[in-house]
Amino acid sequence: MSALPAVLIPTLGKLIPLLASNHDGEVVATVRAIGRALKSGGCDWHDLAARFRTPVTQISHADWQRDVRFCFENADLLNERELDFITNIARGPRTPTVRQLEWLHNIVDRLRGAA
Repeated sequence: MSALPAVLIPTLGKLIPLLASNHDGEVVATVRAIGRALKSGGCDWHDLAARFRTPVTQISHADWQRDVRFCFENADLLNERELDFITNIARGPRTPTVRQLEWLHNIVDRLRGAA
């Protein structure tokens, strides 16, 4: 098993709701599309299932701040929206939400892949 690459999350997020179709053929086609997406990322269905079994843990203040610093160090690789986001959470009075932390980690993963 391998970790699910962050780059697959948007694709899977679009495909998974299609599994609710009332048409069996659409559901089967969606299952096959998810399988292809997982394979393209070097993963399989077990990796996807593991993502849901892994509990969401509270990320320490130092961890996300370290990621923010990393993003600022690589600001030339960020688009305007990402830079605004990073700036806002850096200035924020509290720990980012789970959704914000997920976006932060996706940005960090992309930056590490570009480095």
